[in-house]
Formats: sequence, structure tokens, C-alpha cells
Amino acid sequence: MRFADLFWTPIIWLISALAWISRPIRRLKLRRTILFLILALALAVMPNSPAWATIWHCIPYTSGGGSGTELDPWNGFASIVWGAGGVIAGDTLYVRGTHWDSTNNDHKIVVNANGSAGSPITIRGDWPGGPGYIVISAGKWPHASWVPEGTYDHHYKQTFSGGTAYFAIPEQINGGLPRSLRKYTGAPDGTWEKGSFSMVAGTPNTLYYYPSDAPNEGTITDGNHLTYKDNAGASGQTTTAYSYVTFMNLSFFCNVSSAYGAIHIPDGSTNITASNVRFEGQNFTLRGVGDTTDVTVSGCTFYRIGQGPMNALGAATRWTVENCTVEDLDMTTQWASTDNEAISFQTAIDCVVSGNTVSGSSRTGIIFYQGADTAMHGNRISRNFVYNCGVDCIKLGGNNAQTVFTWAYDNIVEYNIVTTCVEQGIDVKSYKPVGYDAAWSAFNNVIYGAASGFLVDENWGGDPAFVFKNNIVRNCSKNINWSNLSKTEVYVKCDNNLWDESKNWTFGATTYTVWADYKSGTGEDANSPTPADPVFLNATGSYSAATDFQIKSASPAKNHGDNSVWSGQASIIDYAGATITDAEGNIVAKGGIVDLGAYEMTKAAGKIMIVQ
Repeated sequence: MRFADLFWTPIIWLISALAWISRPIRRLKLRRTILFLILALALAVMPNSPAWATIWHCIPYTSGGGSGTELDPWNGFASIVWGAGGVIAGDTLYVRGTHWDSTNNDHKIVVNANGSAGSPITIRGDWPGGPGYIVISAGKWPHASWVPEGTYDHHYKQTFSGGTAYFAIPEQINGGLPRSLRKYTGAPDGTWEKGSFSMVAGTPNTLYYYPSDAPNEGTITDGNHLTYKDNAGASGQTTTAYSYVTFMNLSFFCNVSSAYGAIHIPDGSTNITASNVRFEGQNFTLRGVGDTTDVTVSGCTFYRIGQGPMNALGAATRWTVENCTVEDLDMTTQWASTDNEAISFQTAIDCVVSGNTVSGSSRTGIIFYQGADTAMHGNRISRNFVYNCGVDCIKLGGNNAQTVFTWAYDNIVEYNIVTTCVEQGIDVKSYKPVGYDAAWSAFNNVIYGAASGFLVDENWGGDPAFVFKNNIVRNCSKNINWSNLSKTEVYVKCDNNLWDESKNWTFGATTYTVWADYKSGTGEDANSPTPADPVFLNATGSYSAATDFQIKSASPAKNHGDNSVWSGQASIIDYAGATITDAEGNIVAKGGIVDLGAYEMTKAAGKIMIVQ
């Protein structure tokens, strides 16, 4: 019997009984009133969810079986019934406790049913008193095998034979939330941070471990310290298309060195949501493959992940990645991957990447790339804070492993803050089909601390078209680098930008060090202010926080933007959410002219107020 039957049966009996009791009442109006009240009672207690919705439960594997109810939950993921008699559209499945037992397939959720519009299947990990953790692992390291390392106090080791590809090892202390350990090379040397490990190949292999709670770790047992093994094979996540499924408030610890991560969205899947999900571990923790549509990734955390935390491989249409945190991706240089992009799209169409904080990638923070057969279009990269990247902060067209250029049109990069990039702040290398708007337009961004603020890279001819307006570039080795340009007609438009007065501009084989020479030699930036200090707030004193890049009232960036960039576009907001245009597309920025950079300044009570 489903939940709906259990709920409605007593309600129906109650209504029938009250109606029977009212029969002796002779006065028609009073009888109608009572029947009306009975109907109102029925409507008041009617559940908001569809009448067929059921709440199911699954606990970690011990013996299998169970009926899926709260008191008799399914025992292990392999016991879940999908479809008729089990989880169907509109239902909710609560994952309770820490699931890890790969021997009994309790380290993966294989979704084998579809939701529907308005009635998704919801998989949650926030059951009171039993939050859901999923450790995609080959098992646990034997707690009885840990012995003192011998040189440094509170460091441990154990020896083993077998595989050597151990990328990430979670640690779980006293039943708390599993957390990935930091990876080091070689034996402990006295410099390790707490919560670290290392695997040294040999005969036998040696695994070293420095607990997070040292020096109070006590005796390491299953009861207080669990360490999970790497699963070097595919995780076996769902490989058949599914639709209308929501993952919510779950935690995944993905110990795999394969192309299948924690949430795998196969070719043909649609209307998939991941909300407030935490991912840790190695390789493609959330990945779409093939043609996937209407995917939302919201409020998720990606932490200490070796490669491809959020990766849409294939034709991704109408994906939204918003308000996520991607941080500390490369614990050391040991990771096998040298191509770790934090948020990556291939052949994206009408996708939005907005409001995310991305840091610590060994490669690129946000990248849109694709093959040469389909043009990316209609994408927006908005209001992200991207910093501390080993290569580029934002890369548009061609990934780090590709030397080909790709087609794109009508894509916008707006109100982002990018800082501390080893190479480029924003790197563009796409072709634009004839007759379309710019391949990529970059408006109202702040770029601080990179080899080049903008890199326009075009080696093999074609028709590139990029528009850079209302931006602030500061403290980069080059303001802009139009490198390797093989055509005499270069479709790049720059205007209303505030550049660094102490840096240069490169156009093909010519590097300009004087502002007037650059303008006359290129014909660009006719309406830009004279390069100068933007007078950032820099409250931290180190240009390390997004709020540091607000402008003060003395800034030459104030009221120096090009309104045509935003005029006619409805409900544009800046990095902090201040309104730039209203619902009709009218400019409502203070003073009637937009500011340069990612923050708009407003005034109140005769004082400068920065909207945050």
C-alpha cells in the first residue's frame, strides 16, 4: 500500500462518518453548512504533493532487503525498487547514513526510473539525524593495520600489495562528515598539514596517514577513524538516460580515476537538478555526456577534486551552473591530470554560468570549448569570482589540449571578477559565422593580475569577432595581447575600457607602450578614459576578495561606460546585484551612465555607498 492510500483512506472514512451523522439534521441550511465545513476540512488537510507521491528510505548495506519505509528502509542501494512498486515520478528517496560498500554495490546510485514535469524524483541526503554520504570507494583501509610511522609523532603507516593509483582518500572521524585528505609525495618529512596522506610505491607499497585531529586521535579504530580506499575502476554510476530527477543536500566522496563520477548524466538525459550537493575526490564528480538538456547545478560545493569537477562533455543545452563554490582543486602537483578545468563546457548552447566562486585550479577556472562542427551560442558567463588559476581564469574556444579554433556567436561575458592568473585573464580564440553578432562580448569585467588582461589568439585565419567594452584591466603584464593575427582585417572592437597606464598593448607584431600610439595605430578605444589607477576599494589591502574591486568616488571608471551595451536588455544587474537596467531595458544606473568594471556605484545620504 502506497502513502496516498494510507493517507486518504482514514480521511474518506472520516468524511463519510460526519456526513452520516449530519443526516438527522432537518434544517437544510444547517446541513449544507456542515457538509461545506466537511469539504473545507478535506481540502485543508490535502497534501501539497501529488496524491501518488511516496517517501522512501535507504540505509547503508548490512544484509540487503527492506521495504523502503521509514521503519523498514531498503538495506543498501542495490535493494532499491525503481518503477512499479517502488520509486516513481513524484516520489522522494532519502539516503541515510554513509554508503561505501562497493562489494555489495552500495557505493553508487543507479537511477532506473524517470520523473515527469512537475513531479520529479527527488533524491535527498538531509534526513534528520541521518544525513546521506556516499563514498565511491573500493572499501576501507584496515584500521588494525595502522602502526606508528616511527619518525614523527601521530603519523601512521601500513603496507600493502596491489595497485598504486591512489588519488584521494577520505577520512571520517567519530562518525562525522567524510573529508578528503591532502596528498603529499614520499614519506612524512615534518612539514605535512594535519589531514594528509601519501602512497609510496615499493615492495610492498606503503601508505602514510596524518589524522586531522592529531594529536588527539587516540587509538585508530573503526569507531573513531575510517579511511577509504581508492576505486581505480569506473564507479558504475547511471549510464542510461534519465529525466526529471533532483539530487538535493547529498554529499559525495568520489574516489575514482575514471570517467564516471558521483553524478553521471548520460546522453539523452533532461531536466536534471543538483542542489546543495557537496563533491570531493578525484575525476569528473558531476559530468554530462552527449546531448543533455535543462540541467541545473545550484549551490553545490566542489572541493579537492583532481580533474573536471563540473564537466559537460558533448552538446549541453540550457544548463545553469549558479552560486556554486569550486575550490582547492589541486592539493599538490601529484595529480595525474594536467588538464583540470573547474567548470567546463563543450558545445554549449543557451547555458548560464553565474554567481560562482572558483579558485585553486591548476589549469582554467571557466572554459567553453567545442569541436569545429557546431557553433556555441546564446551563452552567458555572469558575475563569477575566479582567481588563483594555473593557466587562464576564463578561456573561450579551444581547451588546453586543443590547438584548433571553434565557431561561436552571441555569447556574453559580463560583470565577472578575475584575478591572479598565471596566464590570461580572459582568453578568446573562436571564429564567428558571417552575419552573426560577436563570437564573444566581454562587458564590465575586472581583470587583475594576469599575463594578459585579454588574449585574442587567431592563428589559422577565419573571421574572429570579439567586443571588449566597459572593462577594467589592472596589474597585468599586458593590457591586451592580439597575438598571432594572420589577417589584415581583425574584427576586434575595444572601447570604454580602463587600462593600466604602466603596461603595454600588443597587436600582431607591434607592441605599443604609449597610449596615443596604441589608439592611432589600432583605431581602438576612442572613447576610453586615459589609462590610470582605477582607485579600487581594496579593503583587504591585498586585492584578494571580490569586494576589493569596488571603485571609489574618485575613480576614472565612474560614469565612463557605454550605455548601448545594456540599453534594451531587461533586468541587468552588476556583480553585487545592483540594478543596471529595469524590466523594460532602460538604464537606471546612478547618474544615467554605467560605470566601468564589475560594480556600479550609487550614492545615498550624501555619502558614497557601495552596494554589496
